[in-house]
Amino acid sequence: MDNPLNHHLVAALDKQKVSVYAELMKIIKNWQKKRAIGHFLNKLPTDLATAYGSKEFYSEGQIKTITHQKHYPSRYIGYAFVSFLAEQEAVNTIGNSELVRTLRQEVANLFFDGNINYVSTLAQKRKTGNSGHCSIDTGSSSVGD
Repeated sequence: MDNPLNHHLVAALDKQKVSVYAELMKIIKNWQKKRAIGHFLNKLPTDLATAYGSKEFYSEGQIKTITHQKHYPSRYIGYAFVSFLAEQEAVNTIGNSELVRTLRQEVANLFFDGNINYVSTLAQKRKTGNSGHCSIDTGSSSVGD
């Protein structure tokens, strides 16, 4: 015979499963995003410098071309734009200065100890190594100052 208490327990367990699943999916998405941003910061400077010469900033077209050719994750290209475009060009490309600041802050928090004035260059990649984690003097707005 069906017990109403069993139905409530099953419903409560199903809600808990959904909550755990949602939390797990959030963790996976955050990991994927961090991995993609790290990939941009570690590989893209070399790819851009090889194609266009070593520069502090690149154009939107150059970033799009290389990220497409090298199969970078297009879902996170905004992070490449805020890291490798001059600030005003990033705003023009993304269309929202607050979003540019938010994306830069997210990159800064993940890889540069919160220093939003980071500059993603080939020289910086050499200094940080392949880990992508900050070993840069965060008191400086660019490497080599």
